[in-house]
Amino acid sequence: MGADLPGPGGLPAPLRQVCIPSWNALDAREWDSKDNPQIPSMHPADLARYLGTFAQLVITPRGTASTTGLELMTALRPPTRAEKNEDTGEFERAFNADALTAV
Repeated sequence: MGADLPGPGGLPAPLRQVCIPSWNALDAREWDSKDNPQIPSMHPADLARYLGTFAQLVITPRGTASTTGLELMTALRPPTRAEKNEDTGEFERAFNADALTAV
């Protein structure tokens, strides 16, 4: 195990987790405009903001393997989704029939 690194004022630094995606994890065909890709030519600050958004969407494993698995499956097929009401044009909550929680 590594040593704890001190933060500002000698206090313990906040926990930081690092995700190193495999090559092509941010492939322009999946994460960018297919017709006008922006990722390859992004300014470093813009790329950092973009990766920050990616990091907010990543689920951090917690608890047991079964708890993490349940979280991942629920995120993949949440109990509800937004569905547009054709009469009003408003989005309403609709239930996913094949969601894990529907079983």
